[in-house]
Amino acid sequence: MAERRVGELSRRRLLMTIGAGLVTACTQGCHNRAHIRLTSAATSTEPAPPAATAPAPPSEATPPTMASPDILPCEAWGARNPSEAVTVLDARPTKIVVHHTATPNLNEVSHDDLITLATSIQTWHMDHNGWIDTGQHFTINRGGLAAEGRHRSLETVTAGVSFVEGTHCIDQNDVSIGIENQGTYTEVDPPDALLGTLAALLAYCAGQYQMSPAQIYGHRDFNDTACPGDKLYALLPTLRRRVGQLMGTPVDQAAASPPVWPLLRPGKTGPAVAAAQHLLRAAGQPQVDVTGTFDSDTVSAVTAFQHARGLVPSGVVAGGSWPLLVRSIANDPTGEATAAVRVLRAHTGSPTNAEGEQALNSTATTTTAWQRLLDAADS
Repeated sequence: MAERRVGELSRRRLLMTIGAGLVTACTQGCHNRAHIRLTSAATSTEPAPPAATAPAPPSEATPPTMASPDILPCEAWGARNPSEAVTVLDARPTKIVVHHTATPNLNEVSHDDLITLATSIQTWHMDHNGWIDTGQHFTINRGGLAAEGRHRSLETVTAGVSFVEGTHCIDQNDVSIGIENQGTYTEVDPPDALLGTLAALLAYCAGQYQMSPAQIYGHRDFNDTACPGDKLYALLPTLRRRVGQLMGTPVDQAAASPPVWPLLRPGKTGPAVAAAQHLLRAAGQPQVDVTGTFDSDTVSAVTAFQHARGLVPSGVVAGGSWPLLVRSIANDPTGEATAAVRVLRAHTGSPTNAEGEQALNSTATTTTAWQRLLDAADS
């Protein structure tokens, strides 16, 4: 019942049982994520009724035809039964979120290794985290072998009209499919075998749920974590294009490489860090100095901000904190947000004369505009 109790909290309030340092990799190896259980009238925790009971319109019941990669079902790898019925959401997901397990990059490539991996993840999620089942929908080992994670994930993606609510990405669990990739990809690329299966599985899920390859994201796009690692995250544009080719729907450069929130962590320097320091000052952390270096004082300010906003206190800034830090410069009583924009514009070569000041008034007034500005300054 742990997930059900958590669901009674608001979308932004998180379980605060995980250490700050763990989130920088992938919150305890992507096996210990806080979870928001989202309630909805359009959910079911019971087995799906027979099709004859509630037939769907033909256009809804017939998903696009895509070849499915080999996926080992829960029953085949000996998964434990969930502690309570999983929730099946009566809607298609709109996103796919890519993760890494943040575990050692061992030569675990066999069928038996896949079973061991799937079993260890389920055991951690259920016995340590108190979740009802494995958090993510699918798992891929370093040999490119795939397994079903949460029960009924394979059943629902095959039908293509509903999906199982997971426990893999805060605030995205009711709209996304989660795919876990064995290993740590901060400094090394994933093996080709893993990438091949990941591309095939992404294409299959996107095709079944009629999603654009542009809707493939990394965990850090939504939460304050380094997951899925710098190297795998940097491959997402390539993966989006590859998935588009597999689906027969080419992806242009803008869709393949959209603006992203910069990942800020200890030791990082540059204009994005200075902008974050200005925004932290505007958000109630005036003790932080604007140095452009992510030092220990900045870590403390970020952690305090995350505590105050109900986020996991990871001490890094990514897709969880940025949307709450940025603000319209039209309502900037401290002038810190305006100063942040000027730092970013100066780095990108935008004018700082009177013409530039006039343009400033229409800059960074929305979350999307901030994201573009920060991404350009961090490139």
